Amino acid sequence: ARRGELFTCVPVGYVRSADGGIALDPDEQVRAAVSLVFAKFAELGSLTKAHAYFAANGVQLGLRVYKGPGKGRLEWRRPRRSALYEMLRHPIYAGAYAYGRSPFDPTRRVAGKPKSGRRNAPPEEWVCLLRDAVPAYIPWEQYKANRRRLAANDRGPGSKKATGRAPTLLNGIVRCGRCGKPMTARNARASANPRYACDWESREYGGPRCQGLVAAYPDRLI
Repeated sequence: ARRGELFTCVPVGYVRSADGGIALDPDEQVRAAVSLVFAKFAELGSLTKAHAYFAANGVQLGLRVYKGPGKGRLEWRRPRRSALYEMLRHPIYAGAYAYGRSPFDPTRRVAGKPKSGRRNAPPEEWVCLLRDAVPAYIPWEQYKANRRRLAANDRGPGSKKATGRAPTLLNGIVRCGRCGKPMTARNARASANPRYACDWESREYGGPRCQGLVAAYPDRLI
């Protein structure tokens, strides 16, 4: 990893090269879709707007099957919002090899979830960061600007723009009676009435919202 030679998973827009490294995807349409992610983020100024553009125009990302009998086969899929977020944060698209971005934290381990326990570490904690080690889609300065813009737009827990945590009991625990997905709390401000919303399809793919209800009703039963 410190030599920039360990690759566990190849990101969207890249393929394994003959020498064991990675190269840009040979499919021109795949590369164009990846470049469009960065172009729209620069043009529109936010991840939400860039993702909405992809959803409204039916633009898909080309992914390579990474294991099984269809390994290497190209598949086109709707881009998840979280996938675009990871692309904008990943230094590989600026030509840098990085390792140790998500170290294991045993305090975050959740029983029954083998993939849990990871945290996003700041660049100064990464095992290594090697500039100009792989083919790039964007310049390094654009990558840093994207990171700054994402941080400025962040409204997640711990950010300066966060509106607070909803005073609910079942956030992420209660499940939707229609599709079975976990419902999360919305309207976290003290002056608003918190709700449980099943909006995963809307948040991740720009699709329709499933359903929601006032949180006080199930919380009262609990």
